[in-house]
Amino acid sequence: MTDTKFTDHFRADPHPSVPTLESLGFEGKALSDLQKSLNSTVGVTFFAGTTGSGKTSSLESAVSYTLRAALERQDHVRILRVGIPFSRRDFFLGLRRDPDIVIFEDIRDGEIAEEVIKTAMSGIQVFAEIHASDAYHIPSRLKALGVAMGDLDCVRPTYVRQALSSSVCKHCSLGLSDLSGSEEAFWEVEQLQRINRIISDGLKPNLRFRPRVGCKHCVQGLAERTAVAEVVVPDEHMSSLLSEGRLEDAVTYHRSNGGRTALEYGVSKALRGILDLRDLESRLDRLDFMPGLDHGAQVTCDPLL
Repeated sequence: MTDTKFTDHFRADPHPSVPTLESLGFEGKALSDLQKSLNSTVGVTFFAGTTGSGKTSSLESAVSYTLRAALERQDHVRILRVGIPFSRRDFFLGLRRDPDIVIFEDIRDGEIAEEVIKTAMSGIQVFAEIHASDAYHIPSRLKALGVAMGDLDCVRPTYVRQALSSSVCKHCSLGLSDLSGSEEAFWEVEQLQRINRIISDGLKPNLRFRPRVGCKHCVQGLAERTAVAEVVVPDEHMSSLLSEGRLEDAVTYHRSNGGRTALEYGVSKALRGILDLRDLESRLDRLDFMPGLDHGAQVTCDPLL
């Protein structure tokens, strides 16, 4: 049984209770770039992440943002949701109803990838989930599924990658000096040595870590989850770098224009006492893989500044 659904949203209808992108944890240039992209009525926005990364929640928040803007321009908006397993027959029947937005819940194979691009080429605004290691690898993942890079460039793509990390409890979290002398440190010597080496002394007092046993306000020292995300809206040069597989150059170019990786957004939140760096490494990557930390460099300021 397929899961392809068509819904009409009317201006007078109450909007569903969907979290905003800001409340999910999107911030800075990643947030503003994504919102600017969503304000367009065409194009395709890809959301990448592992299972449990929260990409579906972020997609729904992005659709909600787009829906609110669209309902201000017209009386109603038609949305087609394409689920798994994919049915070409049901999909084409849905397209006959002239949707304004099409959501592909998972790009699992070349057939679905082809329909994502063809739908976006027809002028429909498209949202799609895909499994990729980061935003910069989404084009190569689509290429592996048979999508021509020239076609991808024609549909004004936006690439989003995110992970979910739990914020530390403000009531029982530990400082780095507290953690270094505690029982937890015995099991995490290498990780704590890496944190001590990479984070400059002036920033270490800002760091907070969860204890193994929490308090009445939390679960094992953790509070609500927050997204750490990277957003890439490629210009012509970025598209060329991505299509050629020059991913390191693409990251460098993105950062030179004010963009940041998901790891950098996560480190920024850690330096504000929101996230535990240990949890961030488990969700994304080792701290010393952050761009700009070559040759023993240290983090001396918030990466977003």
